[in-house]
This record gives sequence, structure tokens and C-alpha cells, in this order.
Amino acid sequence: MSNPAWPSTLPPPLSSGTTVEPAFDNVITTSMEAGPSKRRRRTTWVPDKFTTSVSLDGDQVQTLRTFVETTLQDVLPFDWVDPVT
Repeated sequence: MSNPAWPSTLPPPLSSGTTVEPAFDNVITTSMEAGPSKRRRRTTWVPDKFTTSVSLDGDQVQTLRTFVETTLQDVLPFDWVDPVT
């Protein structure tokens, strides 16, 4: 089953002010009894955290709310065009 897509009636995110960063630090450091600390990867993949802005009118705000609350049920993933690339 494919993910729902960003509604075509909503504008894309604004490119200015968009930031992308790892959702969490992927390194675990463990102290050893002797010698330097051991460092290793926590997982093989880290999701990205996007922070962006979208300029919406009143009707578009309602469309976004319906999309998030009904279609995504507040937690499901969705497909959209990467605002950075």
C-alpha cells in the first residue's frame, strides 16, 4: 500500500527557512574500564526532521487539518516533494 500524497490543492512548502537535520544523534558512547570510550552507530538509518513553513489561506488551513487528522490519523507518513532539492 502506498503512502498518501501531499494534497494537490495545497501549495508546496516555502524554500526559505526550511531546515533539515537528523531526528536524533545516531552515536552511542560507552565507557570502558581501560582505554578510550567505545563509539558505535545506534541504527543503520536515521530519519530526517524537516522544519518548514507553508503560506495558507483559510480554506487551505482546513484542507491541511483534514489531511493530518483524517487521512494521516495524526501519525501516518505521506509523500511530498522534498523542498530542499
